[in-house]
Amino acid sequence: MNYLVFPCSPVILYNEFMSLPRARLSQSISRLFQLLFELLSPGNKQDLISDFESRFAKKFGSEDSIAVCKARTAFSLILKHLEIPKNSEVMISALHIADFVNIIRLNGHTPVVVDLKENDLLIDLEDAESKRNGKTKVLLVTPLSGFPQDMASLQSWCELHDILLIEDFSQGFSTFFENQRAGSFGYASLCSLSLLKSVCTLQGGMILSKDSRLLERIREDIEDWSGESRFLLITQVIKFLILAFATHPLLFPLITYPFLRLLQKGSAWFTNFQKQNKTVILRSEMPRAYLRKMSWQQAKLGLEELENFDSRENTRIERGLKLYKALKDMDKIQLPSILEGGKSGFWLFPILTKNRVELQRSFLLEGIDCSEMLLSHLPGEIEFQSLGFSASKASITRESVLFIPMYPSLSEEELEFIISKVRKIQ
Repeated sequence: MNYLVFPCSPVILYNEFMSLPRARLSQSISRLFQLLFELLSPGNKQDLISDFESRFAKKFGSEDSIAVCKARTAFSLILKHLEIPKNSEVMISALHIADFVNIIRLNGHTPVVVDLKENDLLIDLEDAESKRNGKTKVLLVTPLSGFPQDMASLQSWCELHDILLIEDFSQGFSTFFENQRAGSFGYASLCSLSLLKSVCTLQGGMILSKDSRLLERIREDIEDWSGESRFLLITQVIKFLILAFATHPLLFPLITYPFLRLLQKGSAWFTNFQKQNKTVILRSEMPRAYLRKMSWQQAKLGLEELENFDSRENTRIERGLKLYKALKDMDKIQLPSILEGGKSGFWLFPILTKNRVELQRSFLLEGIDCSEMLLSHLPGEIEFQSLGFSASKASITRESVLFIPMYPSLSEEELEFIISKVRKIQ
């Protein structure tokens, strides 16, 4: 019998009528309107920033942290104050935000791209070793999609060759390896606080380090920086509101999904709207917009995100594990490996397939909006062709990845719906 569950749960017109967005925001529509009001109102509550930095550091295993406007700003400040020789080589995963290449170059160093293992999200340490030389001073590591890297091997390799291990745990707030949280292995770490991150402050970045002197140097450097532009933050709130309405459990099945299905290529429009890094350029200077601190309004939102972080992430992991177990033995798709001793945070749920475009279309027809990978394959970016990057296996992985819905608000019924549709499409 068909039925309607209203208004406290998603619209469910039995399985054949259900539809799911690729993502849902953790911020409510009412909270976003409140944030818009805060950004338009006068006031200066700088103590909220210090409070957020302190609580964030405590949550993620550090003595202190520093909040800035972007993750790439955080990475730039770390590189600037590492006290490594100019023209050092900085290794970075082949799948990453393209602008990180510019950050390395603008700090006077040479980016070196490291490949991934075949059909996986793990760094290929053999490739890193083949590209290492006396100038290699930094390795930047990230748990892609929330899947843990082999941190024991990476730590040992870095220590053996006197290389500084830096972590970007933007995709792995709840990722663990051998009971240790991602972001706590390296000399320093950073993360993004942008759209859909496990802690979201509209946009922003955080710096953590075991070396208090590094953090002191960074604080002195940014002491005179102004806070993030209110106008920019207001435009971000408006974008969040559009996404919140478009993916709302009541509105997505009635308006957004029919639009996506009618256009067929509507998912590409959704991807472009969601994507924050729409163009790739080879920069000659650091944009002034990158040289800003976080605003108190963002810090207030961040404190709220930390309040219910554990319950939200535990639900995500529970849903992710159930989906992983249900799909791991499928014939026509492959899942990234979870290393022994590792715990995925399932920030995203990637499946690997040889027919990504066809599979994405099939999922959409069955009521599930999926997304391709938004990270760049760094050697494949036209603007970076002159830099001599190579990472062929990562290129294949990127073209094979399809992200199916995975978020804390995913209900048990919706999870079963996804599992049934994957089995049907197979």
